[in-house]
Amino acid sequence: MKTCLFIFLLAFFFFNQLISQTFTVNDIIYMPLTETLPYKAAVTSKFPDHYRGDLIIPEEVSYQSKIYTVSFIEASAFQDCIELMSVEIPNSITSVNEWTFFG
Repeated sequence: MKTCLFIFLLAFFFFNQLISQTFTVNDIIYMPLTETLPYKAAVTSKFPDHYRGDLIIPEEVSYQSKIYTVSFIEASAFQDCIELMSVEIPNSITSVNEWTFFG
């Protein structure tokens, strides 16, 4: 029982740290991928909210005095975004997960 509680608390702590590491710039949510130069970030989901309209992903975003290159779009980033009309993806994106536009 103590082991299960420990694993649950450890998973909760890890998930909480993961969520707290996201940041928002111009209504797009990013997650840092690196904390050392060169800084890189990924576009992530707005769940439970959704992206809407025409979305332009920039090549770089600035957050806490760091300039992040946007290089990845996470799985399910645009899942169930039925009001999303278009996404402009910059050349800096090197990977788009196969489930990015699922739903």
